[in-house]
Amino acid sequence: ENLDLLSNTTKNFIKNKVDEFCKDAKIKLKEKQAVILTEVNYLK
Repeated sequence: ENLDLLSNTTKNFIKNKVDEFCKDAKIKLKEKQAVILTEVNYLK
């Protein structure tokens, strides 16, 4: 209900921040997976 009180600008700003955060998190996760895979292959 309270979200209706926020201006569209604020909503968009928050949405963009969340999207940025999610992209950032996904990239970091992919980097971690790549490092782990590299280490696993190296140990074989």
